[in-house]
Amino acid sequence: MQVLVTFWSICGYNERRRKNINGAYPPVTLIRPLRGVDSCLEENLRSTFKQEYENLEIILCVDSEEDEAVEVARKIISEYPNVNATLLIGDKKVGVNPKINNLIRGYECAKHELIWIMDSNVIVPKDCLKKSVFQFESPKVAMVHHRILGTNFNSIAAKFEAMYLSLSHMRTYLFINRLAEYLNPLGTNIVCVIGKSTITRKSCIEKLGGLAKFAQYMAEDNALSCALTLQGWECAISTETAYQNLNNMSFHAFASRKIRWTRLRYSLSGIITLFEPVTEFIGSLLLGLFTMGTIFRVSTSNLLVFHFFLWFACDMVSYFSYNSEKVTFTSLSLFPLIWTARELLFFPLYFLGISKDTIEWRGHKFRLKKASLAVPYEEGHVSKALKYNKY
Repeated sequence: MQVLVTFWSICGYNERRRKNINGAYPPVTLIRPLRGVDSCLEENLRSTFKQEYENLEIILCVDSEEDEAVEVARKIISEYPNVNATLLIGDKKVGVNPKINNLIRGYECAKHELIWIMDSNVIVPKDCLKKSVFQFESPKVAMVHHRILGTNFNSIAAKFEAMYLSLSHMRTYLFINRLAEYLNPLGTNIVCVIGKSTITRKSCIEKLGGLAKFAQYMAEDNALSCALTLQGWECAISTETAYQNLNNMSFHAFASRKIRWTRLRYSLSGIITLFEPVTEFIGSLLLGLFTMGTIFRVSTSNLLVFHFFLWFACDMVSYFSYNSEKVTFTSLSLFPLIWTARELLFFPLYFLGISKDTIEWRGHKFRLKKASLAVPYEEGHVSKALKYNKY
């Protein structure tokens, strides 16, 4: 199964053909919510100001004048006077989701139909937008979402994150989206969207009640994409890749993110999340030892060796297929060590993730409910829960 999923995912990554749009490129509004500063913020912002795209409006959103990101945003805007860019300071409380509270004013001010929302830690190639918008030639497409990989991974924790993004994350992401391409026309509503870089038709969002409606969810990207799909629109995976600029990520940041994402997935998928361990190396090994070793009496040592080399080979092929420009002697020699460490870290981080229902994000703490609905968390009690709304 691992071989089939790996092969199918890699084919899905490589088989897509880029295509120029027919006629003029549609105008786009890019919104980037900013909070805090790291060493990569300037580089990330410049990547959007360098887009080879004529009709592009850029809106940078910061929720407070005291935020250090304000100075960086003003600096970048001044460096590109010919770019149509605006800095909006001050959030608008429309729900519990701090990201939407930050960017909602930018969304309301956006002049164009296509809204490109991109996280502050993402960097994109200069032709990313031009190679992404052609999919909107189909009136059925309401959203185009970019594949996410890591770049500039300089610390050990950053290498863990890059490996996660390139292996179990990318494999699952591509596999589910390929299933959606084949099964959704038959009536299913399969969707898997990562909201780090998405382009969406504003008119479609408004028909769902507006972006503010999704501020009650922590996984607003999932809630929005599910709502669009349920209304008959398509959420298309892009031919392009956006990159999370990892730089010197700390182990605490890596672990916190993995725990938060696990809790979000558990809130979204419930019992399905409990089967995640069997999609990882150690979990699938234990399952194989039980089924093949106990039931079919296959030699434990032979099964262990076969499973290890098959899984390791699939992961190595996947990793360097998605990161072909990073194939060096150093990366090849470090791969077994980083791979082993990340696999061993999965279970402790996974169990920490499913053990609680609270998350901390953008300086706020929340308690998760069904479908990533969230309420502000207060020590000793939780404020009244929001009524569950199926989009």
